[in-house]
Amino acid sequence: MKIQITTEDKQQREILKKYAPLLRQLFRRFVKVYSPALKQANAELPEKLLFCPLDKKHAGGAAAGKLRLGYAWVSHCDEFCIELNLTLTDSQLRETLAHEAAHIGEYLLDGKMRHRKTWKEIYEKLRDQETLIATHYILRVPNDI
Repeated sequence: MKIQITTEDKQQREILKKYAPLLRQLFRRFVKVYSPALKQANAELPEKLLFCPLDKKHAGGAAAGKLRLGYAWVSHCDEFCIELNLTLTDSQLRETLAHEAAHIGEYLLDGKMRHRKTWKEIYEKLRDQETLIATHYILRVPNDI
């Protein structure tokens, strides 16, 4: 999968370039763990994933007025994208990448992007990565699944 960084801002581009290898590693882990499920769903990773700073139109709307950390989406023409809030700390960025990658994984397996059982399982497996160790900021995973 090719990760295409989409920003003209040089500073933002450098931050995204720093995290692109982690994103690639998370998707490798996803494929390794979920290969049989991908085959069963007749799905595969997209050829290209857009990776960009969090768009202002997606920055709002987070639950209870909290700051949105990231956003994953798939367009009507199967264009996949992960947007990342670049004001976060390193550990927050790592956790958010695992969170958003789990949404893409869930979409590939179930055709949906929600915080349900499939997403939770994928997220927990992705965040077990050694690259996510020593994180002080942990996203809350819903228990009501």
